[in-house]
Amino acid sequence: MEMRFFLIISSVFILSGALSGADERPNILWITSEDNGPYLGCYGDGLARTPHLDGLAKESTRYRNCFSNAAVCAPARQTLISGMYATSIGGQHMRSSATFPEGVSFFPKYLRDAGYYTTNNSKTDYNGGPRDSGAAMKAAWNESSRKAHWRNRPDPTTPFFSVFNITDSHESNLFPNRWKNRELKTDPESVNLPAHLPDLPEIRLDLARYYDCLEEMDKKAGAILRELQKDGLAENTIVFYFADHGGSMPRGKSFTYDSGTQVPLLIRTPETWKTFREGAPGEVSDRLVSFVDFAPTLLSLVDTDIPEHMQGQAFLGPAAAAPRPFVHTFRGRRGERYDIVRGVRGDEFLYLRNYTPHLPVMQFNAYSFGIPGYGAWKAAVESGRCAKEQSQWFQPKPSEELYRVTDDPDNVKNLADDPAFSTVLEKYRAGNDRHIREIRDSVFFPEGMEGREFAAYQDDLRYPLDQLIELGSAVSDRDPAHLELFRDALKSENPCLRYWGVMGCLVLEEEATDAKQDLIERLEDSSPLIQIQAARALAGMGAKSEALPTIRHFTESAKTQELALRAVLAIDECDLLETDPGLRELLKKAKGSYTQRVVDKLLSGASNP
Repeated sequence: MEMRFFLIISSVFILSGALSGADERPNILWITSEDNGPYLGCYGDGLARTPHLDGLAKESTRYRNCFSNAAVCAPARQTLISGMYATSIGGQHMRSSATFPEGVSFFPKYLRDAGYYTTNNSKTDYNGGPRDSGAAMKAAWNESSRKAHWRNRPDPTTPFFSVFNITDSHESNLFPNRWKNRELKTDPESVNLPAHLPDLPEIRLDLARYYDCLEEMDKKAGAILRELQKDGLAENTIVFYFADHGGSMPRGKSFTYDSGTQVPLLIRTPETWKTFREGAPGEVSDRLVSFVDFAPTLLSLVDTDIPEHMQGQAFLGPAAAAPRPFVHTFRGRRGERYDIVRGVRGDEFLYLRNYTPHLPVMQFNAYSFGIPGYGAWKAAVESGRCAKEQSQWFQPKPSEELYRVTDDPDNVKNLADDPAFSTVLEKYRAGNDRHIREIRDSVFFPEGMEGREFAAYQDDLRYPLDQLIELGSAVSDRDPAHLELFRDALKSENPCLRYWGVMGCLVLEEEATDAKQDLIERLEDSSPLIQIQAARALAGMGAKSEALPTIRHFTESAKTQELALRAVLAIDECDLLETDPGLRELLKKAKGSYTQRVVDKLLSGASNP
């Protein structure tokens, strides 16, 4: 009888071990949501209705300083899926379809090679990928569809990595047509507005709707967690919850302030894997965490080698590194608008370097301006109804921005010109330049220029990075004292240097008139992109008659969408329709989805920005 009882008990333990993962590796579950900062109860938001994520937080480490490297989805996902900065691959621009370097795969492939069953439910908006993207997808995912689920693995003992993406908080859910048949639950008068937003009825309504969307997102996260519990897998699964970037409210998504890059991150590590925890369940971590760190962290947790090409560092598991001093963020083209920004976020300060300082933060973007608060804010600024904290974003940007986030969490008081913070400014400025060098950031190889590819960024002849950092910094400074540097660059044999020489004249506008003849010569440059930007610079300094033939030509017959977009942006930014009404007919021939957005704005008569 005793022997029979022993055999039964032994069988139970063997079966239990098989069902929970006989090879002693954890399952990994990623629950991601879209377009939301830490507007959650567990992050101290008293208005949020997020009971399921708040419950998860009680069993998790809650990271207070997690940042998406990009403030918009596709470049953010490129960083997540590769373990490399999208800026080093060339994917800083939205939907730019950058090709990964040889040997770089979507990182779930390494988990699959290690015996994991990998599922993605369901977005694959990776902003590019390996040269054969179809083969790369098949290598990365056992399943990638709306039906993908860990439950579909053929053997219940196989460890899994499963991703579920929840879209309820996406920016588009704030469009008025999404609310025709929905009851508003949150009282607009109860919301607390951040310091950068004016107190307008439209903005209050947008934020109230946003809280309702977050409640729906939380319900779906709760449903996934219940499935995990029902399947008896909770005690052998490490759960990550995070958002893909910051929130949907104006100056949130797309912008490199904390409102656009800071995200919630909860990591629940069950008792089975408690050695991988950072602190006890329910504790808070102030460690700086970057999206580029996620792929190496997962490989560390499953005890798989981290490929050398990955630029992040593991923050959990056997390969965990010391906390990082900085997180590096970026902005490129979002939709139809360019805004070249690089950011450095420390535990106390946020630093931004603006490489297109002639443009306002709040450029018109047709997609985002579908949210009522954007247009209402712009109208309030134009009518003088906003304080400096809210109106400054509609003016050309400063060269550098420095915010002390510990007492300015909404990033409205720029300390870059304050002598008391000069040492801090220099430290962060140096950190930005060092990072650009370390990863060979593609920031100075403009979209639309021939030869823009990963191999070029590694080649100092094609991409002389030290010279470009000096030149780009001078453009950012917007100082007429740099004009001779820009004029010398206009004569360079290297097209990237010539481009940034043109940009230096462009940002100086009338103060660069001594370079007018140099710019006229660039209208015949071998690079069509430089021709367009030289025309844009000439138009900006008032030489519109010299600029218009080039702009007209590329508006009518550009060979690529990138060139067509640059041409119509020149028309918009310099109000050239007022100078040449004949451009209206040419605009109808411009091609490309992003180009069409600018054309629609121009033909509708909407004002800048």
